[in-house]
Amino acid sequence: MAERGYVQLEIAKAEALLRSARSFFYDATEELWKEALKGEVTLGTTTLMRLAATNAARQGAEVCRVASGLAGTEALYSTSNLARAMCDSFVVAQHAALNEGTLQSAGRALLGSVIQPGFP
Repeated sequence: MAERGYVQLEIAKAEALLRSARSFFYDATEELWKEALKGEVTLGTTTLMRLAATNAARQGAEVCRVASGLAGTEALYSTSNLARAMCDSFVVAQHAALNEGTLQSAGRALLGSVIQPGFP
């Protein structure tokens, strides 16, 4: 499979998605931690942290979907570790704290609009 062009393309895209999401998550975590140590956590920083966490969950699920697609029908069996990882990744991405609603709230906050109570 490693010699197939479409596999190479999908693996490269998945690697970029995962590394980008990880980098954003770690950057937001570091910024939030620095503010927490000073006792001055801002709405902007908590918004970026929630956005980074949501993005990491969604991109992780997408990477699992790509891997499962490349694995073919073998990834569909309940005994497959990849099937379990894919299912678990979807659960995380669909969690109320990391779903589409958090993206909307983050967008509102980034645009300077009032956000729903409890978002950050």
